[in-house]
Amino acid sequence: MKNTLDKEGFMFETYKELVESINVSDTEKESLYAALATHGHVCGGMAMGFACGLFAMKALDISKERDLGTRIIANSGYNHIASCFVDGLQFSTGCTFGKRLIEKNPIGKWSFLIMHIKTQKALKVKVKPEIIKSALGSSYVKDYRSKGINASSIPASVSYALFRKVFELYNNNLLIDAQGPFDYPSKEEAITFNYEICQVCSDAVAQNYIKIEDGKKVCIECAHFVR
Repeated sequence: MKNTLDKEGFMFETYKELVESINVSDTEKESLYAALATHGHVCGGMAMGFACGLFAMKALDISKERDLGTRIIANSGYNHIASCFVDGLQFSTGCTFGKRLIEKNPIGKWSFLIMHIKTQKALKVKVKPEIIKSALGSSYVKDYRSKGINASSIPASVSYALFRKVFELYNNNLLIDAQGPFDYPSKEEAITFNYEICQVCSDAVAQNYIKIEDGKKVCIECAHFVR
């Protein structure tokens, strides 16, 4: 256990050093450090998502979402390296899966639509194709990830360099293409603060997920038992 804690402590310290070397605001550095600590490894994909989120908020003139006023549709998907992109996007914008402010449209792209409900404005953002080509041709991918080496096991000299390169491109306006802002009617979804007890399994269930079967209030899992 001690060795594990020592390794994690060292990892977090090196993350702090890495974040301090990135040219973003102090507030953005706090979010970036949290992103690295939670994401678990240093990679270009997460950096791209984080930087794209920063760009989108500045383009829409909004702040990191603390409540439920911003939504994102991320065009990433599964089983390819764009998955890390979405982690970065969540941490820079505050649009998280837990708050249902981000959802996946799984079409395998490094792009997204971001909508701000109060201003009724939206923006389409994507990483430039030539940047994706360069990243996928990097040593990080060719010499390590494509050969089955886990991202967390790639030497810092390789992963940190790619991470820094992404933010260098971002700060020089070479990373992103965007369309907008443009008008986009949207509304905040209603939230229930009520619950019911399933009359089959006795679990507490949010009221908007209760089903009525044969006069009984039941959860989705139990609904078929009373049909």
